[in-house]
Formats: sequence, structure tokens, C-alpha cells
Amino acid sequence: MKAIQCDGCGGGVGVVIGKPEPACLFCGSTALVPVDPDLEIEHASASIPFSVDKAKADEGFRVFAKSSFFYPPAIRRASLTLRPLLVPAWSWSGALETTYTGLRRAATRSGKAPVAGSVHLRFDQVVVPASKTLSQTEMNGLGRWEEGALSPFDEAGSDVPFEIAELSRQAARSAAITEMERRAERIITAEEHLIKTLTSGIPHDLDGGPVLLPVWIGAYRYKDVSYRVLVNGQTGLLHGQAPLDWLRVAAVGLGVLLAVALAIGLILGLFVILD
Repeated sequence: MKAIQCDGCGGGVGVVIGKPEPACLFCGSTALVPVDPDLEIEHASASIPFSVDKAKADEGFRVFAKSSFFYPPAIRRASLTLRPLLVPAWSWSGALETTYTGLRRAATRSGKAPVAGSVHLRFDQVVVPASKTLSQTEMNGLGRWEEGALSPFDEAGSDVPFEIAELSRQAARSAAITEMERRAERIITAEEHLIKTLTSGIPHDLDGGPVLLPVWIGAYRYKDVSYRVLVNGQTGLLHGQAPLDWLRVAAVGLGVLLAVALAIGLILGLFVILD
């Protein structure tokens, strides 16, 4: 095996030596260059196999295209290009001792009251992407993974392209702590009903390792703009982008304004009658 990287977008995949090198899975470029084999990156020795096939992934997109009244009807018939890819990531678990200060609404002159405290939170399966292919938001959007399905990864025997990891253990650990801190802030803000929150966390018992995750990467076009779709290759959960039909948005907005105006008119008319 050898690792190659696109000279255009930076995407990297592994290929079998002697076989034709594919075009970049991400931008289609054929300008591929070898990746430095001396990079100190810990590569995954285990992967989760695909349980969702291409037809099921495409079906999920059709459901997604119908999921909002504000999506243009035309995208339901859009041609979706889907490619399977084993995406490198790090999966972490651990605890975060978090102290916080914040403000919540109160019956005071300022309308606010200070709050402070600390909480011990445990996080399981905090997955951070180990390449540029997926952002942290996209990774979170793909949901949870059943890690019990992990099996030894055979590079030479893989019939699915796999991307080359670009994140060291130290960098992955730092990214996981950052994600845990974000989640802790959201939890505290919701549970304490805060309108402003400041947190500081100390991690404990962090444990993590590299894995390869099955993802269908898709794209479709609408009015000459490309939109990206990702499908969890194990569960079928879809995370995608879609345009808005601004005529529908405007129509709904106008309807709301008319309803509000009518309600105000009825209330004013009632006051006139009472007078």
C-alpha cells in the first residue's frame, strides 16, 4: 500500500501499489502526489464495515429532500453522486470536571442574577475527524457509531477507498477536549437556564484511539451550485446541505404578517365595540 494526496484540495487516500491510481474522490483531480511516509501519524488498525448500501443511502437523500416545505421540489429529482469512503477519526471517552459562572433571568433591577457552580460530566464516544474531509460539525451530524462492529482493517484487502489520517494523538486529544468543553457548556446552559455561560474544564481519564468510519460522500447540483451530503454507512443517518426556496419562505412570511395584522385589527375592533 501507499498513500497518495490530491495536489489540489489536499484529500488523501490509500491505494494498492501496482493498481491504477484513482482520481481524487473529493474534487476529481488527477494531480496526485505521494504522502510523506515519515509523518508521525498513528493510523487505524480497525474499521467499521459498511452496512448501508448505495441504494439505501440514495433513498435516505430522497427522504431528506422532502423533509422541509422550504426545500425546492426540484431537489427531490436531483442526480446524487455517492462514493463510499472509510474516513479516519479518533474516538475518545473521558470525564470533564467543569466549573462555571453565568447569568440567568431573575426578578432583579437588571433582570439577571449570577450563578456559579461545578459539575462532573462523563463523555462516551467523542469522535473527532482525523482529516480535512469532514468538519467536526459534520462528524457530529452523522450521529453515534456502534463500535462493537469494529474489526481488524486489512489495507491490501480493502475494496473500499480509505483516507489517510492527518492528526497526531496529541492533536486529536486536544480536539476531543475542546469538543467535550463545548458539550459541557451546552448541557450546563440548558440545565441551569442560563442566558450567558463561562466554563473551565479539567479532563480526567481520557482514552482514545484511531478508527476508520464508513461514510457515503455525495453531492448534487441545484442552479449550478453544488451541495454536499454525508450518510453514515453503518446507520444510514444523513447530514446534508440544501438550498431554500425563497419564494416559499417569502410566502410564509407574508402569511404570518397578514395573520398578525388581522389579529391586531380584530383586537382594536373589539376595543371600539366595548367603548
